Amino acid sequence: MMKKTRKLRRHITRSLGLAALVMIGVYSILVEYTLIKGIEEAAFFDLRLLAKDISLSYQKDPHASLPMYPRVKAYIGEKDLPGWFKKRFSPADLPVGTLALDEPTDAEYGKGQWEYHVMLPNELHDGKRLYIIQSYTEKDDLPEAFIFSENLEIIILGTGIFFIVLLLVCVRRLFRTVSFPLERLWGWAEKLDHDNLAVPHPDFNFEEINQLADLIQNAVGDLHQALNREHHFLRNASHELRTPIAVIRTNMDLLERLQTNSGDREKISHQRIRRAVDNMHRLTETLLWLSRKEETMPLPEAILVNELVADLVEENRYLIAGKDVDLTLDLETAQATLPRTALRIALGNLVRNAFQYTGQGRIAIKVTPTAVTITNASSNTEGSRLTADESGFGLGLMLVEQICHKLNLSYESISVPGGRKTRLSLSHE
Repeated sequence: MMKKTRKLRRHITRSLGLAALVMIGVYSILVEYTLIKGIEEAAFFDLRLLAKDISLSYQKDPHASLPMYPRVKAYIGEKDLPGWFKKRFSPADLPVGTLALDEPTDAEYGKGQWEYHVMLPNELHDGKRLYIIQSYTEKDDLPEAFIFSENLEIIILGTGIFFIVLLLVCVRRLFRTVSFPLERLWGWAEKLDHDNLAVPHPDFNFEEINQLADLIQNAVGDLHQALNREHHFLRNASHELRTPIAVIRTNMDLLERLQTNSGDREKISHQRIRRAVDNMHRLTETLLWLSRKEETMPLPEAILVNELVADLVEENRYLIAGKDVDLTLDLETAQATLPRTALRIALGNLVRNAFQYTGQGRIAIKVTPTAVTITNASSNTEGSRLTADESGFGLGLMLVEQICHKLNLSYESISVPGGRKTRLSLSHE
């Protein structure tokens, strides 16, 4: 099963979005913590200075009156503490030197009758406790820091949403800046061919993308040169082979006429040479045909495929002579309009491949009006190995694939237990 690929834009957007959410969340927690901590430290500092002054005055004169301010009151011992304090706290709840807060409930806020207390217990030189309480009511103006802390969650949430939206806008802007040149590169590379290969590529605004375009252009240029070299070599080699093949065929005809009294062994040798030369001739003609352009393709003609397959079976029957091979032919009448030479080469390679790589087993050849199917399966270990591993390679089957591609025919070659199954369609895709 093919692995599903991911889109780069979506992947980067998700990664950056997740990183932004984590970062904003962490910073929101830190902002809330540092703000509350700063408020507490400021209040603790003021009350601690006041507690120090009262402690020094009390140490000089225990009977001196305690300072009283509109919002700040001092108490020595628990006897004179306010009633609300005694109901809500006990000395054990307030460690010495630790700042404590008494915030109003939501119900008290809703009624508009609330008090906000900041408390600092401190120990005097004689073991008594000094309680300093700073109070605010709904009639008083709270310090801006305390008002800000009350709306801290809303402020942090709003600020976080703002930065998330800002980040998404920046990411979108970044992708538009980068993706547009990449889309231009994709469109340019898709239209790159032999005709415009020498034309310099457009400027894609980024040095890295321009370098990538250079690599693509150079790679395509090297590929075209390699294909041209292969094309010229194939065409020239095929032309050069036609002359010696023609000489061999002519001399074979001459020898057969001169040696009328040849023995069986000589006739068999001549037949083998004749078959090899014929195969070389067909292979050369096919290579030349494949190297031509489509407009020079040979004209198609009506072909009885079942008769053609029967001829090919007889031509290659010597390959299974003496082998324990069960050959089954199911040749229905089938007619196709295709170039004869090309179809003969393709089917001949498939038949010869099946005969050659089946040492012991069975071969089934079936012709229907729509396709030719050849299945070969070896029952011996060596034949099975050759069929499964080697029968799908070589110049023969490579030519079959190229011929089918040029004729726009469907061709399949799959491994089966002990061998291979090939199917060549007789109709255009």
